[in-house]
Amino acid sequence: MFNPLNSIQYPINSNNRLSAIKYLGKFIKLSRQTLESSYENGFALSEEIQFQNTYLELESLRFNKSFDYNISVDESLDTQDIQVPQLLIQPFVENAIIHGLLNKDGDNKLVQIHFKKEAVFLPCTIEDNGIGRQASHQFKGMDIQKKSRVMEVTQKRINTLFSHAVQQQLLVIFDKTDKNGAPNGTKVVLKIPL
Repeated sequence: MFNPLNSIQYPINSNNRLSAIKYLGKFIKLSRQTLESSYENGFALSEEIQFQNTYLELESLRFNKSFDYNISVDESLDTQDIQVPQLLIQPFVENAIIHGLLNKDGDNKLVQIHFKKEAVFLPCTIEDNGIGRQASHQFKGMDIQKKSRVMEVTQKRINTLFSHAVQQQLLVIFDKTDKNGAPNGTKVVLKIPL
């Protein structure tokens, strides 16, 4: 919430009233969705998709539409019937944008979210074509072995939400490379038990 809220200062300070109103409207929608979801342990996948879409729109506006995004859902999923834990996916989407895409030179920056059904799981894949984790850590002056705060908090949530028998299977992160072995983004697979 803090990143989008800070970003509204730019159109206000630039006297770009129309842009500020548009941005503020989307921020209010995101805030409302967050507040409404806080009364429940989870919400329908359709609401999660709507939430992520609003968040991605805000971030796209914040960064002058410097990246593209895509959310896809397998047709076999009933997005109204499936429940997902709130705000479990969002930190990975934020990381893809902030740490993967924004430090990448040039155009063709993309973050993709995909939901599918797999036995008793709902795998959610968050994938970017950014600079990769190692380069991102170098930008921040961090050791790649050091666990990020987002990862730590998310792992604690997984441990709290799901049984010990499945915890280790739920979150996998891949460092993508191109055909020459150069970093080509990050892929996060978060398997949500159904």
